[in-house]
Amino acid sequence: MKKQLAAAILLTDFRITQNINSIKIAILPLCLVAFLFAFPARTFVVEANAATITVNSVSDAGTNGDGLCTLREAILNANADNQSNVDCAGGAGADTINFNGSLANQTITLTSPVGQFSITSSMTINGSAAANLSVSGNNAVRVFNVSTGVVVVMTGFRITGGNGNSFQDGGAIQNFGNLTLNSMTIQTNTARSGGGVYTAGTGNSLTINGGSILGNSATSNGGGINGTNDSIVNSTNVTVSGNTATNNGGGIFVTGGVTLTVTGGSITGNTAANASGGGISSSAALIVTNASITNNHADGSGGLGGGMSLGGGNATITDSTLSGNTSRRGGGIYFISGTHSITGTTLSGNAAASGAATSGFYGGGGLVNSASTVNVSNSTISGNSSGCDCGGGGMTALNGGTTNLRNVTIANNTASAGPGGGINSSLTGLSSGTTNVGNTIVADNTASTNPDVNGAIVSQGFNLVRTRGTSTGYVASDLPNGSNPLLQALANNGGITQTHRLSAGSAAIDAGINALAVNPANGAALTTDQRGTGFPRIIDGNGDFTATVDIGAFEAPLAPTAATASVSGRVVTAQGRGIRNVVITMTDSSGNTRTAISTTFGYYRFEEVAAGQIYIFTARGKRFSFEQNTQVLSILEETNNIDFVADEQTVFSAK
Repeated sequence: MKKQLAAAILLTDFRITQNINSIKIAILPLCLVAFLFAFPARTFVVEANAATITVNSVSDAGTNGDGLCTLREAILNANADNQSNVDCAGGAGADTINFNGSLANQTITLTSPVGQFSITSSMTINGSAAANLSVSGNNAVRVFNVSTGVVVVMTGFRITGGNGNSFQDGGAIQNFGNLTLNSMTIQTNTARSGGGVYTAGTGNSLTINGGSILGNSATSNGGGINGTNDSIVNSTNVTVSGNTATNNGGGIFVTGGVTLTVTGGSITGNTAANASGGGISSSAALIVTNASITNNHADGSGGLGGGMSLGGGNATITDSTLSGNTSRRGGGIYFISGTHSITGTTLSGNAAASGAATSGFYGGGGLVNSASTVNVSNSTISGNSSGCDCGGGGMTALNGGTTNLRNVTIANNTASAGPGGGINSSLTGLSSGTTNVGNTIVADNTASTNPDVNGAIVSQGFNLVRTRGTSTGYVASDLPNGSNPLLQALANNGGITQTHRLSAGSAAIDAGINALAVNPANGAALTTDQRGTGFPRIIDGNGDFTATVDIGAFEAPLAPTAATASVSGRVVTAQGRGIRNVVITMTDSSGNTRTAISTTFGYYRFEEVAAGQIYIFTARGKRFSFEQNTQVLSILEETNNIDFVADEQTVFSAK
């Protein structure tokens, strides 16, 4: 007993360390030591709080003991959960690294001999306190490597000048853990694959909320982002712009069991120089919702899909716009294989083989379906073009691919040197695809021959093909050749995407069949037209007291029983930038209310408003207040300038 007591007394001069989840616990008091001797079989867990470490220097390596805490020293302490670098607070779990506000507008530049920042422990790196802070690889080294099994959050700073070199992946970040990027800018980095960010590994994830992926490059695949090997990639309200890949996926490349989800945001101005997918190249599961995919390019000799190239996995594209994209084959989308769904979406102004009246191309200004199953409903394919002698201004179907069209409008597309301005399903030397068409408009397209349809379709009935030419496959319920849909120009008619409004007297109004108004991907009834909430799919548009679906993507408003008008406007910042997802409420003199939600560009619209009444219009947004959030107006006729301007202070705060 005396020996045990003496031993206990001597132990007070030493550090007693219990390693629980890599957390070091310091000197224990004498009484606790004696207690442990008395009960040696028990285990006691002592929790420690994670540390907050503040970086106050833009130096890279730093000198231990110089009083300056560098980012490298902070990460080393957080990795080791100790204070081996005495200038920074000691790490203790999933630490948070902040930056002193004095580092605003400055750059932390890595030095080549020291190399990348290696993150081996869970942590948060938050640059919010140092506005416009950058971390640069000096165009010589990758900036961050995230190890397997760790959870890392980065917020509010820029990563630039990262270089994975031509034989390594991930210029700014190589991720093998679970990484979240909040309001980050990943700009002007380069690597073999994933010029901006490379992520890989089963169950590992990359989540990006807001921010930008700008001007990165890859000598292989994925100029902005590369995801592979069963990882998960989620992008919400992110701008992916100006990135370049020598091969596939100028903006984003995913393959190998990855699940990619893109919600909101824009993918614009990216280039796949020699292969496929200027905006996105995917052979994995893909979900795109409310996104803008514009002005991307895959114009090299092997170019497939200026906006997107999709093969292998299944893609679901909803409430999105693909516009201004170019490629040798499939200006908007090229479907290689798999089963895919498009709904509530507009493909407009895309171009295939522009100016190349040459054999060997497949056309398909809007899309090409080669050996895939593509289900399209409540969507518009308009104003696309093909410059080759293969035709197919709107779409091309070949190689046994099956395309199912329900309540689609295909209009104003051009095949300048070949047949089938709207649809081409007959290409010389290639096997045809199958195009099943129901409740669909194909009209006002132009081509060298057969302006609307070239080859055969399989009509499911109740279609309006204005100029059939020599095309075949029609049934008795299809409207007669020459029927005029009286389409108005592509425009914002309410909802998220642009549509062609049906003018009064259109042959398409109430001319469809309700049973075909379904999503061919799953058989679900279409409850709204392309514009979405607030625009029912099946109504009485001709005043015969029978609710019948219109042909095409747009449902004409209720047949008026009294004088009515449409009312519209825009929600904008003081600088004129559109604000989306603002709820506009219209209240009549009896207290009845209707609501509309502003689109990506700030537009909203109410149809069939009874004229001659006074209405109260109010605007409500989650992040904005308005200089005049209530307007009282007498509606006598069509009114299109009821605008709401956000208060300057709340616009600044929202940023």
